[in-house]
Amino acid sequence: MSDNIRHAALSLDSIPTLDDLGTQMGTIRRLELFLEKHGVNEKTRKDVLKPLRDVRKARNPTAHAIGTDAVDVSVIGEQAKQMERVTLTLEQLRRFLQHHPRNRQWTPDESLQGEYFHL
Repeated sequence: MSDNIRHAALSLDSIPTLDDLGTQMGTIRRLELFLEKHGVNEKTRKDVLKPLRDVRKARNPTAHAIGTDAVDVSVIGEQAKQMERVTLTLEQLRRFLQHHPRNRQWTPDESLQGEYFHL
């Protein structure tokens, strides 16, 4: 999901790609720095980005693993809750970004009117 966040947009806002040790920063960390730069307090940044970090953390161990497919129906409820948390995060980020000064003239087209589906 964080692959859909445009690094070029963060770079245009002078958000660094490397940390103080010269290590490449991930997208979520760069997004956190962007929010910090624009006045979002630490607690809010952590709360808003937690669902994205949770997805990243859960995905990393198995992202490139080769194994047999398995279905565990007990996780469906937790997946639905996680999807709802991520949806809320994306909605909060959208609202924050739509108030950026460069976006004052932007109006959503009708195809962007949200419909939410919960399991």
